Parts: sequence; structure tokens; C-alpha cells
Amino acid sequence: MLLIYGNINIFRKVINMIKNSIIQSRSYEFLWYSYFNRRYDELSDNVAEAMKVCADRAYLDLCRTLRFSTKDESNTAFRDDVVNIIVQNINDLISDRDEFDTRHNELCEKIIETANSQNVLSADFTYGQAQKWLNMTLKYMLLMNFWSDKLKTVSDILHIPVDSYIIEAAEKYLKIKMSSKAWSKWDKDEYIDFQEKIRNALVGAETPMEWENHAWIKIAEIRNK
Repeated sequence: MLLIYGNINIFRKVINMIKNSIIQSRSYEFLWYSYFNRRYDELSDNVAEAMKVCADRAYLDLCRTLRFSTKDESNTAFRDDVVNIIVQNINDLISDRDEFDTRHNELCEKIIETANSQNVLSADFTYGQAQKWLNMTLKYMLLMNFWSDKLKTVSDILHIPVDSYIIEAAEKYLKIKMSSKAWSKWDKDEYIDFQEKIRNALVGAETPMEWENHAWIKIAEIRNK
């Protein structure tokens, strides 16, 4: 699969370049379908379905940290139930700037409750895994750009998706001291503390999501070498 994980602005610039090229329609469709596995026209006409695609795609960013105790259709039901919880609540999350952090926490807790109620995991679903699922859903919504008006009102306070790349970047570039605990094992307090440190370190410079875009790529380039 074509992977354009890091920079939202680059993704949009590439799309605009393709739209203006001679081979615009076919190339644009290929780029979009390679990433989201659905046609652009199909999703642009159905933003409710597009939001579900974002949550489904975000699952792939954390599923490697999950250990299932079953190997049947219940695992798919687990994913679908959590996706539904995210889709049902995410509009409320991004519609109130003043309550964003509170509602973000509440939705993470709902994700955890739903995930653990399925009884298909060999270990409890964690806050670290919940934030990754939710924050990556929001990031893919930014990439799709179907919710630009709503997301614009909270763009500077969006939480960054935490993974090992971002933890390394925070230590290397922002001098934020971290424990050796894996992000997928984080609890609520560890997560909130990290997000607050990121915000404080970037005050007056750039938004957390803007920083995450280029910081993730820098670490990816270092690791690829």
C-alpha cells in the first residue's frame, strides 16, 4: 500500500498537482484509492461513510499492538463496534472547542469500555491504544478534508497521535524526558501529561499537529537510514 503517513500539507499539495496534470483523474484516483481503499467520488458524496473509513484505517495503526484470544469473526465485530463508537461521537468532539479535551478523554474511555466488553483480547485495551485509534481517525479526517470547517476551529488544540516515532522526536527535538514504557501501555495520566508537555513546548511556535507532521518524518528518515 502507498503510505503517505506524515505530512498533511504535502499530501494535499501532491493531490493538487495531480488534479492540475494531464493525467489528473486517473492519477488522483490511484493515489486516493491506494491510501483509503475507496474511491474519492464515492466518499465525497457520503461523508458519514468517509468518517467510518477514517476510523477503519486508523485501526491498522494500532492493531499490531493487540493480542486476540480468539481467531474468528468476533475479532471483526470488535473492530466494527469500536469504529461505530468513534463515528457516533466524533462530531460532538470537534464541535466544541472549550470542551475538546474533556470530550476527547470521555471518548477514549468509551473506546476502552467498548473494546474490553468484547472479551476477545488476551490483555486489557489501554488508554494508549485508544488515543492512537481516535487521534489517527482525526488525522485521516484532516487528510480527506471533508470536515475542514469543523476541524479548523480545533486545529491548534488537536492531540497528536502518540507512537514510538513521536516519543523519540519529543525526546530528541523538544527535550521532553520520557520513560521507557511503550505508548501502547500508557494510562490516562501518562498520556495527558505528554500532550500537555507537547503543547507547552510549542507555545508561540506551531500547533502540535503541525509539529507532529514534520517531526514524524524526520524520525522516519533517520530510522530508514
